Amino acid sequence: MNETKPSNRKVRFAFGSAIAILLFMGVLSYRSMAASDESDRWVQHTRDVLDSLQKLSTGMERISSSIRRFVITGEDIDLEPYLAARADVERLEPVVRDATRDNPEQQRRLPILEKLFAERVQRAESIIGLRRDQGIEAAMTSVREGPTARVTAEHTSIV
Repeated sequence: MNETKPSNRKVRFAFGSAIAILLFMGVLSYRSMAASDESDRWVQHTRDVLDSLQKLSTGMERISSSIRRFVITGEDIDLEPYLAARADVERLEPVVRDATRDNPEQQRRLPILEKLFAERVQRAESIIGLRRDQGIEAAMTSVREGPTARVTAEHTSIV
């Protein structure tokens, strides 16, 4: 009977060690999965921010191209894409602000983007007024002598 006790202890010790190792591996696996989930959330968050910024950039470009079309045609129906793009950008600004709330550097840059949007809308409204009041030549001159793509690129590279 004395011989069975040490072997029982060895079996119990081996069994207990196996359970301890399994528990330890389970805890490590759980922590790894939790870290992976958190990483996936950050990747998705980054994609969402980039998607919103891309839509914002596209909206800004649509504002400019819609105004150029209106200058050429003078038809009010050609202002519909401008109004839709303007509404899209206005809707996206708070989305971008909220999505970047966790990044102080991006938050610091947002006023530059808002200023660029306000300038673009003000310029568009000015060109619309010129086209309606003074005709195609005055509006085209304003478009030709206005800010270049380089200035816009400088502003957007800051953001």
